[in-house]
Amino acid sequence: MLIKKIVLKNFRQYDGENEIIFSVEPEKNITFVLGGTGFGKTTLCQSFRWCLYGKSDFKKPEDILSQKKIDSLKDGQSCPATVSLEISHGGKDYVITRTSTYRKKNDKFGELSLQFHVYYIENGVQKEVSNKQEFVNEIIPEELSEYFFLSGEKIEAMSDDIKKGKSRAFGEAVNTLLDLDYYKNAIRHLKSISKEYSVSGISGNFNEKLNQLNSKISSNVKNLETFESQMKEEEDSRDYHLEKIAEYKSKLKNIESSKDIAKNREDKENERTKQKNHIEQEYKSGILDFVKSSPYFFARHAMDAMLDYLKEASDIESDDIPDKLHADLIDWIEKRGKCICGTCINKNEASFGLLEKWRHIVPPESLGTLISTVRRETQDKKRFGEDLWNNLKARKERVIDYLESIDGLEEEIKVLDERLAKAEDTSEIERNLKLSTKDLEDSKEKITNYQRLIYNIKSESDRLKRERENLLETSEEGRKVLEWKKITDKLVKDFEEELSKDEQEKKQNLVNAVQNAFKKIYDADFTISIDDEYNITTTSKKELSTGQGLSVIFAFLSGLLDVIKQNREENAEMQLESYPLVLDAPFSVLDKERIISLCDVLPKVSEQIIVFIKDVDGEIARERMFSKIGRSYKLVPMDKSFQCTKVEEDKNGFV
Repeated sequence: MLIKKIVLKNFRQYDGENEIIFSVEPEKNITFVLGGTGFGKTTLCQSFRWCLYGKSDFKKPEDILSQKKIDSLKDGQSCPATVSLEISHGGKDYVITRTSTYRKKNDKFGELSLQFHVYYIENGVQKEVSNKQEFVNEIIPEELSEYFFLSGEKIEAMSDDIKKGKSRAFGEAVNTLLDLDYYKNAIRHLKSISKEYSVSGISGNFNEKLNQLNSKISSNVKNLETFESQMKEEEDSRDYHLEKIAEYKSKLKNIESSKDIAKNREDKENERTKQKNHIEQEYKSGILDFVKSSPYFFARHAMDAMLDYLKEASDIESDDIPDKLHADLIDWIEKRGKCICGTCINKNEASFGLLEKWRHIVPPESLGTLISTVRRETQDKKRFGEDLWNNLKARKERVIDYLESIDGLEEEIKVLDERLAKAEDTSEIERNLKLSTKDLEDSKEKITNYQRLIYNIKSESDRLKRERENLLETSEEGRKVLEWKKITDKLVKDFEEELSKDEQEKKQNLVNAVQNAFKKIYDADFTISIDDEYNITTTSKKELSTGQGLSVIFAFLSGLLDVIKQNREENAEMQLESYPLVLDAPFSVLDKERIISLCDVLPKVSEQIIVFIKDVDGEIARERMFSKIGRSYKLVPMDKSFQCTKVEEDKNGFV
């Protein structure tokens, strides 16, 4: 896609009709638009997205209509605001026009009508595209447009994300622009097919049961998607609160007159947290001790009685029992009627009674051994019960000490807060910190609840899926469905493997291209890396400056577009299009050296570059890129309040 022309009619500062013809020459691919602060550069940048998608950052809808027209309209009168783009795409020229008509009624403005048209010329006849918005999104998807129509605010936001090591949105752009979405869409489609279980030719309870299972599983899938989406939003909220808390704490630390107080306060907070953790650990350990030993504690009187009874029964034990005496030997002696020592054994004699007493003590019955074991184990368990009380008392004393310590720390924190407030007014920061801390805890609690819900849904879904597969196994048609599912799952696996391979290769190409572009823009002692989620990070140990952050952004865009060009060359049959790059004040925070470095790289970043630039930066950039500028314009204010601007071609601004 190349943008050939833009026409604005009554669009914000651009009263009447203003036209800019953009350069589409390969060797002179830059269009330069020079204007001072407030002249309408950001309006021009936003007019592209408004025309293509009907989106803008303007606060009120009527802000789109020029102020001059608003002032001139009488009650009941209306006026249109229009932006028209002429583009070249897929070998054809298209005209995309969006018009919003506003009417004044009772001194208020409201949108009267909205028109959106996409035309092209075929055989000399003007034809309109039927699915207009779909067509535009096929050229540049709306979610990616902000990477090619870069306002100053967007550039700054992207730079902040990189400084924080969070740039997940880049991954969405990469997946689409590097054609990884082809794989992902195919995988998504195959997975949706794999989830569909239907059996034809079978009626009655079978299909009724199958439909019930399918309905429950489908409902679970929807609920799961909803909860996962909500949890993701809550995780983003949690991260936001963490950032705000860090920001507020940083502000407190950076207040010159209260740094030591803030540091002391932080130490007290950390100590209080440690004491609270100790209390929590004591509670947990106490509960474990109670669960383990409480049965023995409450049964200690019964165990005392049993031990007393076992003492009384001690006469059944004897240390006089011959070693290795066994019940079989006693049987032999009684049968023989004579001991091995020669003593006669008769049933009526005491010796016979002693042998019978020993019979219940020696193996195999070993009653004495059993009694000894019971007594020993009972004594051990009794000690467990007695120790429980002492342990709980000790834990209670430690908890009391921790609580007293926490009370003391909280008093100290309160005093420090008062000193901090007196040292410098930080009440607003403190209030925001307190609110953010509460919001953070709320987010954490919600995330925990979502995790529980998601776990329960997944468990229920797994059970239902097993039940469904068992049901399908009972019929021939059902078994066919399972076989088709296996084939589909195999295709999904193959696509995922191919996606992984292709993604790794393209990611490495992207990393190399970004690194090369960054070296040309910025001579730094750190490098850029891109993780699996396409978060852009650097090896710099220090926080990036604004200029460094912008250099990383342009290096990323340059590398990304370079890889897109390579893909287009390697896959000519896919008819991959080029992308224009529209920049609003890209050099405003760069020093002269960085501006020069970026100017050397910028013409190579994209096949078409459109730059809206400030006067001071523009002189440096125009001089550096003079041979690459195909068209040049300047914005001329028509009144002192800058409410009306006119676009004029600058003949001296290009060769």
